Amino acid sequence: MYNKPMANDLFTLKTLSDELCDALAGGKVEKIQQPDGDEVRITIRNKGKSQTLVLSCNPALPRAHITAEKKPNPYTALPLCMLLRKHIAVGALESVDIVNNDRVLRFTFLTKSDLKDISRKYIFVELMGRYSNIIFCDEDFTIIDAVKKTSLDTASPHPILRGIKYEFLKLDKTGIFSPKAAEIIKNAGSDLSFSEYISSSFSGFSKQTLSLMFLLANADGALPPEKESIDKVLTAIEKMKNAYKSDIYKPCVVGGEVFVYPPKNAENIIYFDTLSKAFDYAYGKRDLSIRVDSKTKELKKAAKRMEERILRYTRLNEEKIKECEEMDKMRLFGDLILSNCYRIKKGDTLLKALDYESGEEVEIPLDEAKTPAQNSEVYYSKYQKLKRTKEFLVKKTEDDYLLLNYVRSIISSLNALKIDDGIEDIERELIKIGAIHPKNIKNKRMDKPQPPRQYLIEGFKVLKGRNNIQNDEITFKTASAGDLWLHVKNAPSSHVIILTEG
Repeated sequence: MYNKPMANDLFTLKTLSDELCDALAGGKVEKIQQPDGDEVRITIRNKGKSQTLVLSCNPALPRAHITAEKKPNPYTALPLCMLLRKHIAVGALESVDIVNNDRVLRFTFLTKSDLKDISRKYIFVELMGRYSNIIFCDEDFTIIDAVKKTSLDTASPHPILRGIKYEFLKLDKTGIFSPKAAEIIKNAGSDLSFSEYISSSFSGFSKQTLSLMFLLANADGALPPEKESIDKVLTAIEKMKNAYKSDIYKPCVVGGEVFVYPPKNAENIIYFDTLSKAFDYAYGKRDLSIRVDSKTKELKKAAKRMEERILRYTRLNEEKIKECEEMDKMRLFGDLILSNCYRIKKGDTLLKALDYESGEEVEIPLDEAKTPAQNSEVYYSKYQKLKRTKEFLVKKTEDDYLLLNYVRSIISSLNALKIDDGIEDIERELIKIGAIHPKNIKNKRMDKPQPPRQYLIEGFKVLKGRNNIQNDEITFKTASAGDLWLHVKNAPSSHVIILTEG
């Protein structure tokens, strides 16, 4: 599997920043949205067309590129989104660049204050895996807000708090595109191979990019550095630094990851016009999947716990039902004691009597302190208790299996959930059956309620509920007597489909 360039390849990020700058710099901000807590979308109009810039610090898939994918917006804008609208909604994107030769993209916006003074605002997008972040700063780099606030007590690379200065990260190694890089490479010794020397001295190169550098330099990285190979490598680095609009700019997707230039010996290469299109292709659907999983993670856990609890109770109840099978034996013992009471003497602890049902002799334990009538009553009482218990457990088990099927239908609905589907109905279902407590539901619910899915098939309108509550509404409120009701066979989720004339 190839490395993820978006997270750790300075070559890819540098080329991407040049591409974004060429496409968006000088453009006017038209729209600012925040569909998710860790994702901001800014629509910019430049060169006669509007394009949407997606900035995401999702730890599983941090990214920054132009996207054609659309996402639903929450009813209420988040605080960061409101701040961005306040400060840069009437501004323009001035530039896009890499900060400190690190995995940080800086978007510089020209804005106007209330007094019509021109000022700059910055959005820093740190693409660092679980430490990824989106930070909004004032002209003097004072942090106005950020997606993730961190302090010195956390494992974050640097503190991110409102009102403090944004600090550029300190690198352990020199960036490969740094002005100092040439001098360091010229001073390379012969103790290590050229490839090992580059890897140990510089940050920002993945293995594939390192291979590409030596390929462009027509040099062997396994050999110690020499003057000729050093000069070739320096030329190759300069070419890679300015890869955008050069002959090595060939955006592609290989193995689900994005590259500026295809790795050596790569197969199944998919080429694109721009890196943004490549990222959109490679990460778009993956991002939606991650979002849906994140959105439903706790609900799935609650539903799964409920399913396991019901199964556990059902197994216990079935075992108790088997134990209740002795109730007929208790009734028989009571009958035999009464019919043989003349044979029972004071102090007897055992009665041997002929079972009139099977014709076999049975042994019946007796309490020597009780009379035959009292011993009989003990067995009759046990019979009645086991009978009531069995009736209760049988009914309880039937109800549990109905509830189990209902829970599994909820799980099926969660698994089929799409990014634009609301989850309030499913939350209500889980609360109703006791799978989650109302206090555990966040008050800041932003999901926009969606109507049932609709399809038009050969003149008929097909309605399909997104969950059990919608299925019930379609069945008992929307549908009329002349409509058709269809059920998916052997499907855990009782999805209802109503056909009406279109």
